[in-house]
Amino acid sequence: MTRTPVERLTALTFFDVEDYLALNPDLRGGGVDPAQHAFRHGLAEGRTAFRREAIARAWGQASAGPATPTPTETSSVDAAAAACPPVSILVSTGSDPSDIALAADLAESLTRSGVAAVLKDETSSPDGDHGLPVVVAPHSFFDVGLGALWARSDAVERSLVFNTAPLHHRAFERSLPWLLRSRGVLDASPQAARIFQASGWPALLMRFATPLRSRWLAPTDLGHPLVQALPGVARRLDFDPWDWETRPVDIAFFDPLSARRSAVLRRHAAALAERPCFVYGAQGGRDSLDESVERRSHHRLAGHVSGHAKITLQLAEDEFPQFDWHRCVTQIMASGSLVVSDTPGSHPDDDIGRHVFRDDARHLAALTRWLLDDADGRRAASSARESAARAIDRTDPVFSATLRSFLSAAARPNTA
Repeated sequence: MTRTPVERLTALTFFDVEDYLALNPDLRGGGVDPAQHAFRHGLAEGRTAFRREAIARAWGQASAGPATPTPTETSSVDAAAAACPPVSILVSTGSDPSDIALAADLAESLTRSGVAAVLKDETSSPDGDHGLPVVVAPHSFFDVGLGALWARSDAVERSLVFNTAPLHHRAFERSLPWLLRSRGVLDASPQAARIFQASGWPALLMRFATPLRSRWLAPTDLGHPLVQALPGVARRLDFDPWDWETRPVDIAFFDPLSARRSAVLRRHAAALAERPCFVYGAQGGRDSLDESVERRSHHRLAGHVSGHAKITLQLAEDEFPQFDWHRCVTQIMASGSLVVSDTPGSHPDDDIGRHVFRDDARHLAALTRWLLDDADGRRAASSARESAARAIDRTDPVFSATLRSFLSAAARPNTA
């Protein structure tokens, strides 16, 4: 590796040794090196490593940058790299269903970019021939079941990782030991990718390509209570992603609840009650096995609901402006639904970015009313849906070349 894990951590724009000592005062006076302690002990112990204010400051600076990292901005990407290696995408069968779906979408997008990619899980031996391994959601892969066999240094250090954890979540701190030791990082968040690059890490913003979808459910899902709660025309497996006007649901929300999301929904409860809406806030608290089974069906159900909704709300979980571009593109847009959000942000592809209608949380009811009822709003909605349908199914040759070069550079010996 050209940089040690501790050097990478020290270079991370929102890590500060004084912050780490302030957050962990029991370490003061002990002569510890804060960065060394964080990497070797603190992260594994679940200690807080960053101030939220520092993450927010780095996020704000990254948000002010250009819409997408260019090849010249991407660390360790050589435009003249040799043939791209085959890639094995590894995801734990115990991971969150959204991460498992992301791994499958990654395999499809890599294939469309000219990369030989195969999907694997933690049952694959780390001693096998995997070409360039790409580990999705490292915070769960290395800690669940047989994934622990991959936690040895030689396996981690020859792998790329795909970070799926928001930077202000505990899951990101659990991911860090693996990110710091890996060949480099992929991320679906433009801001996170820019932060990693600004820190001198090998990193690339991943862009997904997907066709429109006409089915999400498995036949066994049709008896699910949430499917039975839909209008009759939505209680079937297939739908037409191009048919927007006759969709039986005006506005849908299908996400885990948080205090902030609940407050936004309460604010607009009266406006939502005037329309045919589907609002479901997934909650925890059940048996862990039941929870896992339920969440797997929820991912399919969320796509199905978007396939029958004119508008799907994507609300910020908390005060941190994290926007889920992967779900936005591969689930909501791919189902033909408009995206309305209270979260600021941009996408590298303007045709996709324009598909997301944004406003302050206080004005979302007015925005949805304009899109659904006003002649100008309906024209804007139609234009956005058509341009997004083309954009998400398009493979950008410039990005594909950058992606292949990044993977080639990561596969070369002594590249980190």
